[in-house]
Amino acid sequence: MGLFTNTAIYENSGSGYTITNHTVGLLDGTEGVDMWRYVCSSGSYDDIDYQFMVEKIQGKSYNSVLVVGLGMGYIPHWIKTNTSASIHVIDNDQELIDNVTWLDESITIEQADAYTYVPSSSYDLIVVDIFWTGPNDDTLYNNIVTQYDGKYNDIVRI
Repeated sequence: MGLFTNTAIYENSGSGYTITNHTVGLLDGTEGVDMWRYVCSSGSYDDIDYQFMVEKIQGKSYNSVLVVGLGMGYIPHWIKTNTSASIHVIDNDQELIDNVTWLDESITIEQADAYTYVPSSSYDLIVVDIFWTGPNDDTLYNNIVTQYDGKYNDIVRI
């Protein structure tokens, strides 16, 4: 049911995250649906959750994308599956980067901190996919928008 049904994703965990497979029932009554779940210290999501989140980037025109935050790789995988855009991903967790091996080799993944990273090139679209769990969520997002100013045509928070 989720996007990762036909990929080489596998269960794994590190010091700051866990990726697991589990079976759920859906709201429409469908039972026994396999889902992938990503859990980190600030939140969790199932791959089906992202099917709704990609609505923010569907229909947009872009050739180059920066994805801020890797998670289990859903957003870069969706972009690669549905467009011909070049994709660059940054995440601060090297252990996660090392273990997310199921993404297409053309997707560039780099260890970097979202709050200090300065893109070396410009992008048609930047997708900010970071878990925030506090009252300063908007401030943190606005700091990223300011930090990346002049390096994007469009920026989306997922």
